Amino acid sequence: MFVLAKNLIESAIHHAPLGGHVCILCLGGFSVQDDGHGVAPSQQPLLFNRFWRANPRDSTGAGLGLATCMEICLSHGWSLRYDAAQAKGPRFVVDTRKPAA
Repeated sequence: MFVLAKNLIESAIHHAPLGGHVCILCLGGFSVQDDGHGVAPSQQPLLFNRFWRANPRDSTGAGLGLATCMEICLSHGWSLRYDAAQAKGPRFVVDTRKPAA
């Protein structure tokens, strides 16, 4: 859980605009949202791919953060999704509730 939260929060801080905000909400899991521009619809299917970065010129990461988060969620039976329906900023939602049998 620590690595999952750390990766999502650090990603939000990195991609939020200078002086922006990062919001963390805990309820049935947690969500991390910043007030940045979000992810272009054409790039959303690539978000959880290993080594993918929205800006290939950004040399501050290897493109493994979100892929690692997805693997952590899958290994625990949790879900992770990008919520593009937000009015302002990207939001990643982790649902830690087990699906009903």
